[in-house]
Amino acid sequence: MKNDSSEQLALPEVSQIGMVVEDLDGPMDFFRSVLGIGPFEVHDMPVASVWDRGEEKPIRARLAFANAGQVQIELIQILEGDSFHLEFLREHGPGIHHLGFRVRDFQAKLELAKRMGFSVLQAGPGGRFYAYLDTRDHAGIIVELIEEMDPGGLGSSAMPG
Repeated sequence: MKNDSSEQLALPEVSQIGMVVEDLDGPMDFFRSVLGIGPFEVHDMPVASVWDRGEEKPIRARLAFANAGQVQIELIQILEGDSFHLEFLREHGPGIHHLGFRVRDFQAKLELAKRMGFSVLQAGPGGRFYAYLDTRDHAGIIVELIEEMDPGGLGSSAMPG
């Protein structure tokens, strides 16, 4: 990581905790019945192309979202395709994968992160733009930048690079 004391991502509060799971049902039931978190909103994502470590790859996923106070819990189940989420699952088993931060200046934060030496593990549109930054060697967890939606919910038209 290249960083001098003048460069800092200065992210807002954590807005999302992302977990990779083998199947959504067990974790959703645990969060609801044991922790009182839910209900979950489940989305079956059709096959979509994402940029995964510089390559365009098609993936299909089931995602589940619920709020735990001010923080959103995201459960990610990859159904088809090769994603770095599956690598995480193979190497670590199910568990906390990333911390997400909703930012208003997505493209500027993404460019700053790249200048600081963080590579982009995966990026793509999906109702909103996101980029997973490879911060594993520095913090033991991945940081996700999530584009904050404009009031109309359309987000930016700029594709992350």
